[in-house]
Amino acid sequence: MVAISNSIAIETLNQRIANLTQQWTEVNKQIDVEGDYEKRLLLQRRADDLWQDVEKLEAKLNQQEKSQTNTRQIDLDIQQNLPEIDFRDAIEIVSKNTMLLFLPFKCLLLCSTCSDERKTGR
Repeated sequence: MVAISNSIAIETLNQRIANLTQQWTEVNKQIDVEGDYEKRLLLQRRADDLWQDVEKLEAKLNQQEKSQTNTRQIDLDIQQNLPEIDFRDAIEIVSKNTMLLFLPFKCLLLCSTCSDERKTGR
């Protein structure tokens, strides 16, 4: 479940980075063709802001990827270090032990039923 949410977060971050990069490219194209100095400065500020946003998102993306790698490694460690369970044998063992646990109660129940029958004459 955690891996799935990490994957979604990584995909979302990649999409946001792609969108911001595209916007940054478009703003830089506008800077190249803009003749007015003041407009170029405003566009350059916009491009700088977009690039800072891209860098922030890339840092978040790196954290998410490291987190996902750690989660994958934990899953692999668990799979490698846990013994393989034969569930047929496990069910059989549990069934036998359960019967042994309830055997005294079954005897008490039967004995009390027998004694009730003796008392009533049935």
